[in-house]
Amino acid sequence: EADILNLNPPVLEGFVDIQSALKFDKTEVKRRLEMVRGFAQSAGRTDAVELSAMSIVLTAKDKSTADAMVNATAQSFGVKDVELARNSPQVLLGTTDEVKRELTWRIENFGMTYFFLNFIMPDMAELFAKEIMPAFS
Repeated sequence: EADILNLNPPVLEGFVDIQSALKFDKTEVKRRLEMVRGFAQSAGRTDAVELSAMSIVLTAKDKSTADAMVNATAQSFGVKDVELARNSPQVLLGTTDEVKRELTWRIENFGMTYFFLNFIMPDMAELFAKEIMPAFS
């Protein structure tokens, strides 16, 4: 009987394939959440399961720096469609304001209340703590 469900893309090859992971988009997450909620309701556990997800965070205060980081990271992973990456639930990309909006969207639309965040660089964790976290306290 789980109390928290962490949603991640399926790992089919024994490792995380970036292109496959990007197919685990917001539409697929919504579909799976509806399925999980149906299972919970059938078991008499409506709204008893808290939802979480893991995301990689790339953020900066200004748009040009954030965009440059996003583009460089996408290129290093072989991702040609940067917008596909931006819309992936596995990442939080953009300015601090964009990341705040995206987290708010996930809370409101997915009902997620837990987030496991991985920061590419230590200074991003500090920026996140100072500029983003206060909006959710």
